[in-house]
Amino acid sequence: MNEDEIKNTVEFPKEISLRLLENVIKEVVTSLEDLKQSHSWTNYDIKDLIYKSLDERFGGLIDHDGEGTSTIPAYGFLETIFNNLLEELEKEQSFDKFIKNISVLIQMDSDEKILLETVANKQSEVNELQLAIENDKNESVDKIVNSMEEIGRIKDEIENLCIESKIKLAYVKSWQNSKIEMRNVVLSSELQKIEEKIQQYKSKIDIENQVHGDFMKAVTEIQQELQEQIVDWERKYDESMKSMTEKINILREKQNEQLNELENLKAKHDKRKQEIQDWEKYKIEQEKIRLEKERINNAAIKIQAWWKGTMVRKGFGRFRKKKEKKQKKSAEKQKQPLKK
Repeated sequence: MNEDEIKNTVEFPKEISLRLLENVIKEVVTSLEDLKQSHSWTNYDIKDLIYKSLDERFGGLIDHDGEGTSTIPAYGFLETIFNNLLEELEKEQSFDKFIKNISVLIQMDSDEKILLETVANKQSEVNELQLAIENDKNESVDKIVNSMEEIGRIKDEIENLCIESKIKLAYVKSWQNSKIEMRNVVLSSELQKIEEKIQQYKSKIDIENQVHGDFMKAVTEIQQELQEQIVDWERKYDESMKSMTEKINILREKQNEQLNELENLKAKHDKRKQEIQDWEKYKIEQEKIRLEKERINNAAIKIQAWWKGTMVRKGFGRFRKKKEKKQKKSAEKQKQPLKK
């Protein structure tokens, strides 16, 4: 459409559109009623469609051709839908419920298509599995036939082996009987030799028993003598132990006395040692005092000597010179003639 056609386009008001739609729906309903007279169908009372899932509608029941039983009837359902639409247009001047029902129908139809595709895929998988099972069955039959043939062959071999075994068994029995007879002859001769050896060993055993009896008698006598000696030695041991115990007790008493004396001597020694240490400390202290006094005396002597020298040099105290002597000396100096 060009711009002129767009400008010339007339938009109908909503009421006119609804009127036109209502007239169209009336014509459709009339046509459906005419068809109903020639083709009878069941009326349906549908106000609001509710969406139901595939499980709710079908419950898992699908026929063998992969087609489900649709819940959407044909003409009766269409008649009811259009009658409801016409009633909605006349009363409410809208078609919202119709749109809602159509949306539900479209969604349910889409679910049915998906279900049919899924069922078709599953059916193809089932066919493939049936074909595989048939092939496995044929292979199993072939294997069973081969196994039966192998069993027959093995059975024949077993029968042949049984016959051969019977022949061999008869031969082995006869050979074994002859071997047993020969063995019995050899064993009888060996048994006779063994019996002779047994008689010889019995005579030797009797001699050994007699010798053993004599030996045990001698051993018993020796044991009695040794027992008497042991008793005597035990008595001597007890006596010697008693005397040794007495000696040990005496020595222990002496040892205790000596230990006591040693303790006393040790105490005296410690006392004397302490006295000597105290005396040495006293001597050292007295020596220190003497040296200190000597040092003080020497220092005092030195100080006195220094002070005395100072007094003499300076003429202090008793070492001061008298004035008369000084005057006499000055007069004598005046009387002396002058040297030319």
